[in-house]
Amino acid sequence: MRPRLHRPRSEDETGAPSPGGADALECGVVACDAAGRVVVVNPRARRLLGDESRATGPDGPLQRALRGERGGPVRLEVVAEGATRLVEASAEAVTGTDGAVIGAVMVLTDVTGRAEAARREFESVVVGNLAEAVVVVRARDGSILYANATTERVFGHRADELVGRHASCLSVTGREPPGRRAAEIIAAVAAGHVWTGDVEGCRSDGMRIWTTLRVSGFEHPVHGPVWICVHAEAAPRMAAEEAAREAEARFRAVFENVPVAMVLIGRDLRILEANDAAAALTGLASDELAGRSLADVTHPDDIGRDGGLAAQLFAGEIRGFTIEQRITTRDGRCAAMSVTTTAVGDAGRPACAMVTLQALRRPRSREARRVTTAPC
Repeated sequence: MRPRLHRPRSEDETGAPSPGGADALECGVVACDAAGRVVVVNPRARRLLGDESRATGPDGPLQRALRGERGGPVRLEVVAEGATRLVEASAEAVTGTDGAVIGAVMVLTDVTGRAEAARREFESVVVGNLAEAVVVVRARDGSILYANATTERVFGHRADELVGRHASCLSVTGREPPGRRAAEIIAAVAAGHVWTGDVEGCRSDGMRIWTTLRVSGFEHPVHGPVWICVHAEAAPRMAAEEAAREAEARFRAVFENVPVAMVLIGRDLRILEANDAAAALTGLASDELAGRSLADVTHPDDIGRDGGLAAQLFAGEIRGFTIEQRITTRDGRCAAMSVTTTAVGDAGRPACAMVTLQALRRPRSREARRVTTAPC
């Protein structure tokens, strides 16, 4: 049944409002007449709205309901009595006995607590389902206050089993002096920083694992300073880093010991590194070659013979090219070379390229020198 507006009291209808009146309600009530004039505002509504006018304005729920517009509850963030509240407003038109609209009534409910509880529940679900293991530790004694569900997958311990235990049950100190890591974390968190490092941990079955640990802190009203410890499994990253180090070592072994002159150039065609064979060929030490342009060791007549192929290579259009040109040495001699430039790295726009220089037994005439390319 639709609510009906009470008619204003006549002069002979005196006395205090009845307990069932708008003033006795715990929720806020605002009502307007058919012309949109506000005729009822109970004390609770005044406290909830303060100076806020959106709820009763032309586009507010009260006036929209009066115009017959349908819509669900509207939530408004309101600053009243020095506090910010979330107020839910529900409005509906009021009809008389003849079915004509005689006004509208709006009910206001403070849902701040309800919204905060819903937000906290949502955050709890999000944290509980993170891919990383999240452990909250009380700083003063190292006791675990909370562990999310992922902790079981990473460490093998059920979350409820960990609560109350010391955080050291998840770590392996190894040769590290006792308390050293804790001291580092305390110093970082106290300075408002996030402590990050790779740490060795221990699963419930005794298996040792590596995780990347990030620790931040905040002041809890009950537990005092607490640490939020986020563990991400580090084994895949560490394996990739080890593979990269091994690849780098293999490259170094070849680059530095191969008897073929090789230089690494950047996108600006300047030499980044040169091996010993390149130094012997040009008469310039490796550190002297670094930073020079490739044109600095090319015969003046052969500069630009690649015809823009280097630009195509660094644009990712070709993987490499070979040209025949003369290299100049420190003492002014010239040597005819087959110069092969190859993109380094994945397809796309390489950051550098390897240039290999091999002496030609029978130098060709300028007109007969070849240029070949390797497509992507």
